[in-house]
Amino acid sequence: MALKDRPTVLYIDADEYKTEHFKRAFRSTYRTLTAEGPADALTHISEHEATLPVQVVVADDKLSKGSGLEFLAGLKASHPKIVRVIVAPPQRNKAVLAAIDEGQLSYSIVKPWDLDELQLAIESALRIYRNDREREAIESHLEQLVAARTEQLEAKTHSLEHAMEQIHDSITYARKIQYALLPEVSAIRKALPKSFIFYQPRDIVSGDFYWFYGRRKQCMLAVVDCTGHGVPSAFMSILGMNNLNQIIREHGLINPGAVLSELNDRICAMLKQGFVASNDAVPPLDGMDLGLCLIEPENGKVTFAGACRPIVYTQGGEVKYIKGSIRPIGGTSLLDSQSFDSHELQLAPGDRIFLYTDGITDQFGGLKRRKLTSTKWIEFLTLIAKAPFDDMHPRIEAFYREWRGTWPQTDDL
Repeated sequence: MALKDRPTVLYIDADEYKTEHFKRAFRSTYRTLTAEGPADALTHISEHEATLPVQVVVADDKLSKGSGLEFLAGLKASHPKIVRVIVAPPQRNKAVLAAIDEGQLSYSIVKPWDLDELQLAIESALRIYRNDREREAIESHLEQLVAARTEQLEAKTHSLEHAMEQIHDSITYARKIQYALLPEVSAIRKALPKSFIFYQPRDIVSGDFYWFYGRRKQCMLAVVDCTGHGVPSAFMSILGMNNLNQIIREHGLINPGAVLSELNDRICAMLKQGFVASNDAVPPLDGMDLGLCLIEPENGKVTFAGACRPIVYTQGGEVKYIKGSIRPIGGTSLLDSQSFDSHELQLAPGDRIFLYTDGITDQFGGLKRRKLTSTKWIEFLTLIAKAPFDDMHPRIEAFYREWRGTWPQTDDL
């Protein structure tokens, strides 16, 4: 990769040996810059801002002047696009966690660092940087797209057929945007090698989506079903994705029940649910159902919380089921006092978990064109519970298509 195409990473450490070690280790992967203290670091950032801007800053907590935490907190205010990583000793954990909770840091590494751990943190930070820039580009493009469509409709210069064709093209492009916002399947499989996703929107864009967040020895996985179909539910899906990302990355919540409670509060507030609008307009009652898991692959621990969605799992070949809470996220749930409970599971090698939306259980089909139902679905999972993992995805997809037959798809799944 040419030097100009490499991501720029700035490492700050008063120890000259460590800065030289950093440059030797990563000069072939990144465009590396080093500094002894805050003044040198700010000079580097300023000099390269117009051409090859610094994307990630890794700072040792002990600098020549001041602490790394203080410097990175100030960098958050002056250069918010730069992703910040601290290298600090264990006794600084409390201060580091507080800084992460306040959004001043993205990652922390325990001092002294090793190359593998440092590279993992840098790569994670670069993913955040790229995702942020992609999101900004997408939002900018959406604003331009909406402005262009509004102008076209106001002008009324095109025929209905042409207008419909334009709308179809726009939604088709929006599908690309929506797919771009979904997590990379490769990232999921890296954390959970024996996993698969069966994702099939009913329309061009989908109200169902899957979400993933991974860090060190833990990962979080959600399957989400937004109200309705098509464009309105696709907008809801973007609200869901963005809020889940903010809750985890900015606030550091990882307990599934607590995450669902925070997500519910945010969606209700964004859609003004439970409030009387000044113009007496009725707020939308849209929401979402979802199942969320915190997974620790190394010890087999899974913590689950559901909002109108269950989890099905196997233990020793026996299929088990947890319903989750009976309230959704948003919609009418603002007045519902039931909490989102977390359930802990201890799984062994060979056990499996299944998260799914109601797109599969509500599918009409069979000889009498009836819904599949949860009962038949769990009976099928029981049938294949001991099948080899590689057979799972094709058998589930074949089962769904056989049940549906020639009937239209009922819902996103």
